[in-house]
Amino acid sequence: MSQFKRLVKSTPVWALIISISCVLFYLVSQYQTNADEYIEYSDDEFTPSQFSLTTDGKVEVEGGIVNLSASQTGTFKKVYVKEGDTVEIGQLLAEQESRDDVIAVRNAKIDVENAKIQLQQDTLNLAIQVRNLERATIEFEEEAISKSDYERVQDQVEQTKLNNAINQNNLEKVLAQLETAELNLNRRRIISPVNGQIFQAAVNAGAGVSSSNVTVAFKIIPDASKNIRVKLSERDVDKVFLNQPVSIQKDVNSETIYQGSVVSIGKVFSSAVQLGDVNSLDVIISTDDIPFRLGKNVIVRFSAIENPVTELIEEAEIDEVKSSLRNGASDDESQN
Repeated sequence: MSQFKRLVKSTPVWALIISISCVLFYLVSQYQTNADEYIEYSDDEFTPSQFSLTTDGKVEVEGGIVNLSASQTGTFKKVYVKEGDTVEIGQLLAEQESRDDVIAVRNAKIDVENAKIQLQQDTLNLAIQVRNLERATIEFEEEAISKSDYERVQDQVEQTKLNNAINQNNLEKVLAQLETAELNLNRRRIISPVNGQIFQAAVNAGAGVSSSNVTVAFKIIPDASKNIRVKLSERDVDKVFLNQPVSIQKDVNSETIYQGSVVSIGKVFSSAVQLGDVNSLDVIISTDDIPFRLGKNVIVRFSAIENPVTELIEEAEIDEVKSSLRNGASDDESQN
């Protein structure tokens, strides 16, 4: 016991204890500093994502691919274009055999000419009958002809007027027949409704088609901008809004990023078809002239920014609450 008391009173022992304490304090401080630095680094690493949603989409052309079919049953006699050709609005692409329709048009034109001649003849007869009536009126007033003769001239004028009206109607009828014949003839021709490029030509000279069994003769890619169509699941609808910025990539390894924006959000959900599927909504994204082929699947990332419409609604609600509070305070003051 006495030896322990001497050891406690010894100066070197206290110096050793103090030294060990200092070393332990230093080590604990360093550990805490390193821990603080690690936590700060971790916060920087896991910042919130700049995208609210990442999904896939498909490249389409605005308005879609144009499908052209023959509207009449028959055989193609001439095809003027092939796949890859550039076409313009109104350009003739192909013609069917049309001999019967050509003859019908020719006969309808003849009928129109005959009706015009007959109408001209009746118009001339009416003018003659009107002049006869004028002379008969003078003679009747001078008592040069009887009343019955005068009335007979009047009846001839009225009869000629009726014939003229009938022939006028007949002319309109044959003109309608000519229009129908020309329409049937034009339906033997396939005309391009857009500027674009022939994507597929499914017919050639000698090929027969039936109007009851619709066969697509040509597919045309119109000269229009490309869009991205996204099938948006029902659970992600709240993450997308009109004019929302969008980033587009060819695939996950692509470094090139194209920009776009949401231009259309569907109004109706398409029902799930298979078990496990979810209801989806079509979202259309407008882009610059992206170099991807139609039908290409791409990666689409929707920017995680606030919907301006939602912000305006929230601001309006806040203003409404403030206004209610001010009105309530004013009412309290007036009551006091």
